[in-house]
Amino acid sequence: MSTKKIQFIVAITLALTVTLAIVISILAQSAEEQNAEELTYGNNTKKNKCKPCHLKIYKSWQKTSHATNFELLVEMGKEKEPECLKCHATGYGEPGGFVDATTTPHLVGASCEACHGPASKHLAIKKKAEKKGTMGEVKKGTCEKCHMPHGGHPELGKEILPVLKKKLSALQEKIAGLEGK
Repeated sequence: MSTKKIQFIVAITLALTVTLAIVISILAQSAEEQNAEELTYGNNTKKNKCKPCHLKIYKSWQKTSHATNFELLVEMGKEKEPECLKCHATGYGEPGGFVDATTTPHLVGASCEACHGPASKHLAIKKKAEKKGTMGEVKKGTCEKCHMPHGGHPELGKEILPVLKKKLSALQEKIAGLEGK
């Protein structure tokens, strides 16, 4: 076989390989977009659906600042600020995500779905054995979306300080009351 024929075959093979890679990439992206569209937060209910099956974890979560971080926004008058809602409400701006505290009260704060992703697929499955693997593991970088390691909200320091001092005073009064008993 001549050198020109070999070069032609190599060129055609390379072109077909690149074309195939592009097609596979497009199909994979399309499948991801399709799956993302199917997932919604909270299965469009007005109550936390994680609690009945994951009671121990739910009770533990209730004691964290994730469960109560929306209260800070309310105290500061920022409960309608889009930039704040991204981290202080679950799924804000996403299909089935937080709208407001009245419409979607189960998505106030950083709920299970804030870190694990939308639960609609997980909730739709009735048999416990089939649920495994339907909820997302917390992916690398998830925490950093809200817990910014390089500064976070320096501009809010002056605004939030009085709120935090008020919370601290209330906590200190509660402790003093407990010690007096």
